[in-house]
Amino acid sequence: MDDGMTKLERFNVAHGRCPGTGVTFSEPTEADLDAEGGSGRLWISGRCDGCGATIRESADVLTMMTQFGALVEAAGIAPADLTRALESGDTAAIEALSEKIKAAPSTLLACLASIRKATTNETQN
Repeated sequence: MDDGMTKLERFNVAHGRCPGTGVTFSEPTEADLDAEGGSGRLWISGRCDGCGATIRESADVLTMMTQFGALVEAAGIAPADLTRALESGDTAAIEALSEKIKAAPSTLLACLASIRKATTNETQN
């Protein structure tokens, strides 16, 4: 996994212990996309609602899209259905698909794997 994603995962896990609602990641905009150097990177900003700590890291766009695509498909959603909902701006369909992804056992397994990886890296550093 890309180093930026690893840092974001570690931040998210570490600040999950803080009081408050957790870490909030800002919605990316076109200004956060860095396409220079041949491979696209997306700058991601997060803030811990409990202690106020912040992070800003870049992650490989292709890696993020591949991981997200795998989650969508594992949740039983056809990528074309998600694309259609996003392109049409159908908020009800987008919300229903989002809930289906959140409720899928594969999403929980991916989250647990991410937490395991982040805590393993934390204890090794």
